[in-house]
Amino acid sequence: MLFSFLDVKTEHFGVPFEALTFEDAKRIFLTLLSGPNNSMLTQYPDDFILYHIGDFDKENGRLLPNEAPYRILTGLEALRMLNNLRKEKLEDVNGQQTECTT
Repeated sequence: MLFSFLDVKTEHFGVPFEALTFEDAKRIFLTLLSGPNNSMLTQYPDDFILYHIGDFDKENGRLLPNEAPYRILTGLEALRMLNNLRKEKLEDVNGQQTECTT
């Protein structure tokens, strides 16, 4: 599966990247958004949208583009998702600590 980020400020898609699934692409996007503070993605997450743009046939070497890019999520949506995951993990850890002390 092939994905790309749309930069809404420049109105251009970035270099495509491969991911095994939609969830894998989301995880890659989240990792890039939470990476070093000097990247465009971390500085301007609201300027980027993740899209599924097609597939790659590894047997024939052919690109199989979608009729139109399929929107997955925005940078801000991804950051909210990441913050919720972190909050849930923290609550789980706090819950486990409470169980150990009782």
